[in-house]
Amino acid sequence: MKRLLATIIVTAAGMALTNGACAATSAAKAEYNASKEQASADYKIAREKCNALAGNGKDVCTAEAEAAQTRTKGEAQARYENTPRVIASVRKDIAAADYDVAKAKCGSNRQRQGCLRQASEIGQGGHGRECGSRQEDRQCPGRRAGG
Repeated sequence: MKRLLATIIVTAAGMALTNGACAATSAAKAEYNASKEQASADYKIAREKCNALAGNGKDVCTAEAEAAQTRTKGEAQARYENTPRVIASVRKDIAAADYDVAKAKCGSNRQRQGCLRQASEIGQGGHGRECGSRQEDRQCPGRRAGG
């Protein structure tokens, strides 16, 4: 009788913990989906504002809108999945988006090469000198392998 009672108590406790874990997971999933939807909505609003601009201003505005969307969605994904691989991937995506913004801000000014060099430093996303060799370029945001 005592063994049966102990088994029932342990089973009930296990089920309670499992239901709590499922509830937490579904809440995290709902928060993740809400963040993605909010990022998409914010992006559409920002793009509408960009349509009123022209030339390089429009390019910069569009790049900033895309970077904001990338950052919001990436941070939501990193919080939801919370694995080192996803976090590293999100950081690279954000750095690449920041690089695109910096590159768009360079436009066609006279000091374009210096500006692009600074944009490249931004795009490295904290990788520093390790992004210098061709072999490392595959891992560096904003850079293409072999070029």
